[in-house]
Amino acid sequence: MLMIHTYILGPPEIALPEVKLERLATIGLNFNYSKMKCYIKKSKKSEIYHELREAANIPEGFTECEDGTRLFGLRAYEVPIGSEVFVTEWLKTEGERIKSK
Repeated sequence: MLMIHTYILGPPEIALPEVKLERLATIGLNFNYSKMKCYIKKSKKSEIYHELREAANIPEGFTECEDGTRLFGLRAYEVPIGSEVFVTEWLKTEGERIKSK
């Protein structure tokens, strides 16, 4: 079974290694790695976080603004999770999209 919407929340030391565990495949679960992203508060980013994220081959979720600025975050079930600026911009963009219909 391909896990399309999978969310793992927790400290990077626990959550990120879980993504690559082969034991999940032994019970028939497979992740869609092309859709995976991760987010952690800027104040919580550490060297171990980056090492574990890179080992799991998971990119950080972000939106790039027109000026090239990256706003870090992601969506889970269409709910924005991320920096305050990411959430604010996502809600603004989504509101504009809805109003334009």
